[in-house]
Order: sequence, then C-alpha cells, then structure tokens
Amino acid sequence: MAGEKLPPLEVFDARIVQAPIQGLLRDMDCELVRLLKQSMASHDIEAERKLSLFLTMLRFTKNSYEAASFLCSDADDTPKRKREFVLILPPTNRQLLDLLFTLVFMLDDFPARSMAYELSGYRQAREEYDKFHARYGRHPKGQAHFLTLREWLPTIEKYLAITTEQKANPTLIPRWYAPYRLMKTTTRSQPFMEFLEKWLYGETSAQAHLNASSLFTVLRTAKTGTSAVCLPESLTIRFRH
Repeated sequence: MAGEKLPPLEVFDARIVQAPIQGLLRDMDCELVRLLKQSMASHDIEAERKLSLFLTMLRFTKNSYEAASFLCSDADDTPKRKREFVLILPPTNRQLLDLLFTLVFMLDDFPARSMAYELSGYRQAREEYDKFHARYGRHPKGQAHFLTLREWLPTIEKYLAITTEQKANPTLIPRWYAPYRLMKTTTRSQPFMEFLEKWLYGETSAQAHLNASSLFTVLRTAKTGTSAVCLPESLTIRFRH
C-alpha cells in the first residue's frame, strides 16, 4: 500500500558466514600453493602456469572480500570508520564479477582459454609500453621505468612462448572479451553468464559507472532508510519532497 511504513530491517550477524568463507579461502590457498610447488618441482610448466593463474585470482578475490568486510563492519566505533565508505564497493563488486565471468568462461576450456587470457595481457602490456615510450621515451626521468619494463617483457615472452610474429605485431593476439561479449559467445556456461548479467552484473556495473539511475538509487535508499549509508544533507535534500 502507498505510504505504508516498511518494517525495520533485521540485524544480520555476518560472522555466521564469515568464518566458513575465511576457512574455505584459506584451505583453497594452501592447496593451490601445494600443487604449485609440486608442479614447479617437477618442471611441469603448463601446470605451473594454470595453477599460478588460479592462485593469483584467488588472492585478489580474498583481498577484495576482506577489504569489503572491513569497510562494512561495525565491530568498533573508531571515528575513522565512516559508514559512507561503503559507497566505494560497487567498483570492487564489479571487478569481482568481471573476474567471475572470466573464470566461468575459461573453465569451459581451461587450457586454451586461460592461455588466450594471458596472451591478451601480454598484448595490452606491449601496447601500453609502446604508447608511453613513443611519448616519453626520451625523457631522462623515465629511463629507469622503461628499463624495468624492457627487462620484464622478455620474461613474459619466454613464459608464454610469444612468437616472433607476435613480438613484431602484438595486434595478432586477440583481445580478451569483456563480460557482455563473453556472455554472447556460444559456450557451455552461457546460460549461467546470462543469469549473472541480468540479475547481478548489469546493476552493479551501472552503480560502478555512477549513471543517473544508480545515483538516484543510492539517494533513495539513504532517504528511505533502507541503506546503512548516511549521506550528507546536501545529497539527500532533493528527495525530501
């Protein structure tokens, strides 16, 4: 009914799920480290590449989860912990969803697709180096930085077995698709990615980009009290009437 006052939200004790999640993340990390060391000891280069990619993704996810948990916590009353800080979470959530799309898509054909993902990273690194070197390559203050990159790029080229043709022309390497393009690719996980895009990614992406709809949503929830965020008076006054 119009004008009906909504009941207050129930308090949820996040510790109920935090302990199992932290345990799962810790166990997965330990297992991946064990397998990675095993592959390195046996000189299994391909297994090392796959496991190190998994471990990198896991640790990025774990770091983002712990940062979000810290920002949303009310475990202490330190004045430095402002509730408004949670407004930075949409970009973090979008990063995690980007990573989830990538991982789900790769798992349909992990050997080939994980290699394509890493090769696209080499292309991007080369293009970034070439762009900055073209403009600042003669600048004295940039020489140490460019030297570091020139020493790093051959390591990646060897690790990913970059061909002579690809070194000469990185555009021969296809770019990795963003989530929407991954979702449009015919693959076993396509229905799941369509679900993610419709119910999670679309809104989260809008909030991360701060389009008009997402701004209005934040202001509305702050005005109606359905959000724990306390926005400044200047940001809520327009929704008073």
